[in-house]
Amino acid sequence: VSRIGWILFLVNKQSELTCTDNPIIWKSAKDGRRHKSTASAELSAIVDSIHGCYATAKLVQKIWPDVKLRIFTDSYTAYLQVSNANHRKDPLCEASCELVEQLLGDLHGNLEWIENHLQIADQLTKWHPLNKLSSP
Repeated sequence: VSRIGWILFLVNKQSELTCTDNPIIWKSAKDGRRHKSTASAELSAIVDSIHGCYATAKLVQKIWPDVKLRIFTDSYTAYLQVSNANHRKDPLCEASCELVEQLLGDLHGNLEWIENHLQIADQLTKWHPLNKLSSP
């Protein structure tokens, strides 16, 4: 069983996350589902993250209509599958990709790939032996 997590930040107008940006909603949970592939698991995590922050993102967009949702993933395979239909081989992955496209379209958002060492969701949402604030 793996652990999935995501964080929704309210980010200033700059394109990069800074220390002045605020996490406004987050989730960390064990994923009890079994997946046929790593890509399927990563796509499910992306769908979960969009579903999880959907209502909050809509509320923020009512207050600031020009706000865009940017979803970051460190899974290059999942990113390629969502951004390029030629990379979709599994019907379940195809359905997940279509759902991601639909939800991001509704939120005026996009999916972006980020290098693993630059992402911060794992450090803030997954248990690590050095992190005394988390529990296994």
